Amino acid sequence: MISLINNGYPTKVIIILLCLSASCSEPSPFRIVIDAGSTGSRLHIFEFINNDDGNVECIRRGSSKAWVKLSAFANDNKEKPLNATHVAHHMLNVFEYASIIIPLKYHSSTPVRIAATAGMRLLSTEDQAHVYDALHKGLLEQVDIGRFTFTALKREDIMTLDGDREAFFGAVSANYLKGVVDAQLRVIVSDELDYDDKGLCTNKFGMCEEHAENILRIPNKKHNEAIPLDDRGICTNKFKMCELDAEDVIFGSYISQNSKHDVKKHGVLGALDMGGSSTQIVYRHTTDRISRKDETIVANESSEDDLMMDIPSHLKDEEFFSTSYLSYGADQFRVRLWDLWISEAQEKDSIDDDDPIILNPCSFVGYQMVYKRHKLLGTGNSILCAKEINRLIPHHDNVIDLDELYDDNMESTRIKEQVEANGKMVGGIKHPPVTGKYMAMSLYFFTLDCLRELSDNDHPINVHWPTPTIDELKHALESFCARSWKDDLEEVQHEAHEYTMAEILPHRCLEAVYMVTLMEDGFGFHPSKRDITFTHKVDGNEVEWSLGLALSEYAAEKEE
Repeated sequence: MISLINNGYPTKVIIILLCLSASCSEPSPFRIVIDAGSTGSRLHIFEFINNDDGNVECIRRGSSKAWVKLSAFANDNKEKPLNATHVAHHMLNVFEYASIIIPLKYHSSTPVRIAATAGMRLLSTEDQAHVYDALHKGLLEQVDIGRFTFTALKREDIMTLDGDREAFFGAVSANYLKGVVDAQLRVIVSDELDYDDKGLCTNKFGMCEEHAENILRIPNKKHNEAIPLDDRGICTNKFKMCELDAEDVIFGSYISQNSKHDVKKHGVLGALDMGGSSTQIVYRHTTDRISRKDETIVANESSEDDLMMDIPSHLKDEEFFSTSYLSYGADQFRVRLWDLWISEAQEKDSIDDDDPIILNPCSFVGYQMVYKRHKLLGTGNSILCAKEINRLIPHHDNVIDLDELYDDNMESTRIKEQVEANGKMVGGIKHPPVTGKYMAMSLYFFTLDCLRELSDNDHPINVHWPTPTIDELKHALESFCARSWKDDLEEVQHEAHEYTMAEILPHRCLEAVYMVTLMEDGFGFHPSKRDITFTHKVDGNEVEWSLGLALSEYAAEKEE
């Protein structure tokens, strides 16, 4: 040790080098999952512990984000190798954050998964491999100087997560957070729930949502007046990372203590996820049959509330319909719709080349923007917007003719006949009928919560939030999209909604109409049922696929 010090090695490096030996390594209860998404890479730390009941529980120990997306390192010159040090450097801070949370003795044995999603899926397989090779090489270069200590990371632990797996992991996360499954994905059947349950009763009068439909809900305040506007949170670690950088640090139980899902009545939860590039849907479909008493009846033949779902013993991905639509994320879909309008306008030569204007029913009234040298002028017509969106939902190559669509006598009969003949289809993929209850996360929540926030307090979407029906959402869309941009939304764009930045607000009409149309006309959800809960967090814990990946790997190891 003295010779190392004399050679210029700092004490911290000496300790790490010694602890990387086999004698210092202990099996780690921690897991690191990095979600390498299209806006950056978020590192999540999970710990599996034995709780007071003797059961294994997954606890989230913290998260931190690198604000550079992994796909940005792709190099068009395939013959020139990437700078491994440069690629790895953007992730070092989040790993250093993890080194604070996870005790040193577990660093070398903690499993690490770096899983990229839609942003990397848009690249070729060769480009993805080049980035991953460089990232792995660059991180290992930092071991000797002590900046990267999680040496259990192997090259195969850096990968692109396919959309189907991402969707399934989202469903695993939703079911775990709602207490449907335990840490080994075993389904928990509770006898404590009352099957006449009318909702979660939380007010002093014991009134559930179904019995207290007209309760006005006051929107949350946007800012706490006691906190300075430039406040960055409480900085508590040696890297001066504030809450803004080390987000959502949770030291507690993941499982909801307030509202557990009734698995006997509704089966296991499905999940809907929407990002900028792709959207996912996942639900259990191995049986379309449910039972009541000693009978077995086809689910679609009855709508009685006392029917009991078939209950699996474990969550198994082979029993789920799980798919991802790569070009159906909110941003990608918007661009495809705009490209369609411009293409048709150019073919019909119906616009003046000197001042090309296209009427945009999917934007707020009067909002104007330029896209590919064409002006798009908002008219705020949610009904016409839904018809335009429906042209691209069955398949991006299956574009419905505008002349027929605008025919008042035909209305949307062609779309309905097409769906009835071919079954429900999105992106050219047929899927079985949707059944059971669902949690909708990510942009589904952010966008539709904006719709709720900007609707009247006594509107049904506010009264029944977070489980409004599709019909209630559609009704709210009409007045939402019809709002004027000038002298209205433009004035409040910086504070209109907690989860909506000013530059995103102009697109919220299109996003909201798209999601509602996709759920009803694409996936086939019933317009008047409360089958979908729109959520961002359950008891302070974010619903995200990274938790599902950690749980699935833990369960697989225990099964082996």
